[in-house]
Amino acid sequence: MKKVTNEVSTLRKVVVHRPDDGLERVTPDRALDFLYDDITYLPEMQREHDVFTDTIRAVLGQDCVVETEDLLLEVLRKKPEARKKLIKAVVEHEKIDEETTETMHHLSAKDLAYLMFNGINPKNGDEIMPPLPNYVFTRDIGVVINDHLLICQAAKQARTRENIISRCIFYYHNEFRDFWSNDRIIDLTKETKDITVEGGDVMVVDKDHVLVGQSERTSPESINRLAEILFEKNVIDNVVRVEIPDTRSYMHIDTVFTQVSRNEFVVFKELMEDESKVHLTCMHKSGKEYNFSTLSHFLTTIIPDVIIIPCGNNDQIFAEREQWTDGCNLVALRPGLAIAYRRNTKTADALQDRGYTIMRAETFLKLNAEGDLKVDDLGKFILTIPSAELSRARGGPHCMTFPIHRS
Repeated sequence: MKKVTNEVSTLRKVVVHRPDDGLERVTPDRALDFLYDDITYLPEMQREHDVFTDTIRAVLGQDCVVETEDLLLEVLRKKPEARKKLIKAVVEHEKIDEETTETMHHLSAKDLAYLMFNGINPKNGDEIMPPLPNYVFTRDIGVVINDHLLICQAAKQARTRENIISRCIFYYHNEFRDFWSNDRIIDLTKETKDITVEGGDVMVVDKDHVLVGQSERTSPESINRLAEILFEKNVIDNVVRVEIPDTRSYMHIDTVFTQVSRNEFVVFKELMEDESKVHLTCMHKSGKEYNFSTLSHFLTTIIPDVIIIPCGNNDQIFAEREQWTDGCNLVALRPGLAIAYRRNTKTADALQDRGYTIMRAETFLKLNAEGDLKVDDLGKFILTIPSAELSRARGGPHCMTFPIHRS
């Protein structure tokens, strides 16, 4: 049975999306429409992402990582009903004409999958619909909360087709059989359009507590509705609303803190430890509510020996700079072993002060391939990946991973 009961136990299966050709259609004039602050250089971005996924596979095994395009391709090849439903939903959403729709029905599964992600018919190069440059951040499409799968609903129009594609994968691919065959899917896309929750705002810190960010992308009404559903289905005992400022810098709660071991969190302290800027409310399924003044105030109630590791190593200027380039956005592969962006050097210093060894992912991959450094020999380790282009897309290693099983 697939499940995720916390943020740091050993990752067994994770969904990713390699940066695709659609990113080359993001122009300076259109960047903000696609939720990008800049245009990226695709070949380098893909190289950086390959180092990222190669590192996960080297640590956890080749079968741990699954690609969204492979998942969709398999559905399109094996499930004619799913193919028809997907085309119908996308045609309605994108307002595609009848002639183009007919063309879509005659595409091979491979070409149709390419079209869905990139918006281009690979047969003739025609642009049929916009690209999906944000799909690289698979964290936002769904969240496994204990043994249930939450299908998220994006707040921005630029990401709506992501929801449509994701639903097709989640409801039809056997990788998700544990959820759809046991009625363990919570589908927010069936709610009204104002109920928006993105996965970067959802963290399962233990089997009894899920944190949900009230942010630029997730409204208080959405959190209340999600809590109502989770309690009705008896998925979890506590939903913790984490209110952060509604600004671009803090688009999700995983941009301001993530967990790297059982009791260690990398945190943008300037925000999360300021009582005037952030508020946390724990909603229990009984109806009772408990308020907390800071993140550490809440965490100490469930992890008494919690350790806060400061983004930027307590240097205010570097804290702000490195929060912007996802210094707080790490993904744990197992307790005390995480992946981070290399460019956040002051945050790396703070981690090193807490006993972590910092190593370039490429160095690890080379040593591991040569047999000079085995995965089992790694203790408290941070593997850093190149990030000049990935970071310009405004998401980090946590954003680029959708864990569907940890144990």
